[in-house]
Amino acid sequence: MKFTIRDAKPEDSNKLIELTSLAPMKGIIGLRIDRKPDFFRLLNLSESYILLVAEDNIQQIIGCFAATKHSMCIDGKTSIVYYLRDLKIHPDYKGSILGYKLVKTMYNRLLKANADILCCTMAAENDAVLPFFSGRANIPAFTEVSKYKVYQLLPSYYSKLSNKVNTTGNSKLASCFADYFKKYSLRPSEVALVELKDCIHFTSGTNNIDAAIAAFDPFPYKQNVVTHYSLSIATLLTMLKILKRILKLPSLPKKFVPLKIIYAKYYAYTPHKEQSLKNVIQQLRHYAFSQDYHLVAIAADEKDEELNRLLKPLSRFVFKSSLLATTLKNNEELLCKMKQGICYEDYSLA
Repeated sequence: MKFTIRDAKPEDSNKLIELTSLAPMKGIIGLRIDRKPDFFRLLNLSESYILLVAEDNIQQIIGCFAATKHSMCIDGKTSIVYYLRDLKIHPDYKGSILGYKLVKTMYNRLLKANADILCCTMAAENDAVLPFFSGRANIPAFTEVSKYKVYQLLPSYYSKLSNKVNTTGNSKLASCFADYFKKYSLRPSEVALVELKDCIHFTSGTNNIDAAIAAFDPFPYKQNVVTHYSLSIATLLTMLKILKRILKLPSLPKKFVPLKIIYAKYYAYTPHKEQSLKNVIQQLRHYAFSQDYHLVAIAADEKDEELNRLLKPLSRFVFKSSLLATTLKNNEELLCKMKQGICYEDYSLA
């Protein structure tokens, strides 16, 4: 087996999109991740990135691996964090040394970039990626710093709400997010909370904001396509299709059609204003209904007990995921602070 590893080029986009589509997620609902129309568009949302591709002797791309650079706050101080993502191996090369070669090459590149904290998200029971992060090939082992519940809420119609939304942030909104995010040991930088690009905003409060959500639709960057679902899901969808003729129900997913999901990218509420956050979520669900979304997604660290109590009764499906992290400079104290605190993760771009 011969292959070469190199930096990706813009003209690799179509081949990378094809590679990504070759390994759909299995389960009760099967999903294929698409990155149309440009594989690089999602990576370009980061400050910078490294994207490696593996190419065989006929110039077919058989693997890839990326690291995106982000300014984050860890324990209240700005730190550079590299998120590892898009480790894709062609099905014909599963079980080969290709994956380890990509990981080892990325490790050397990150050392040259003077990187320290590395993070990656892993879906629950996705054991296939664990060997790559277990400390082999002299690469520091990753540790789990947080577990997340990604709540999936159904869009819902509320007759008393309007469809008008705000697409522009302001200083009050940014301040609201910044104050709320102080409780997180790992959180977005204040610059990210101010910019809020391509977000739709929902707020509660008159003179002052007591709850807010900045919602984001990742469809222009990635798409989740339903490839199959179980017989029980098929039966449920058939029943809902019939009920939809007489009831105001949300759009129903279809096979080989991308799911429309809108994410609560950032959220916040002031102390003792849980009901205000529920009202804002209600606004988001109403907007999602009016725009034919299939789901509204909100992620929460399992250690955030208050937020989980609020979201659990509202959700119909829950996906579980973990945040893994390591340090290239033996900065174990920083990892410990991340692990002990509540961590924030933006699942709209994961």
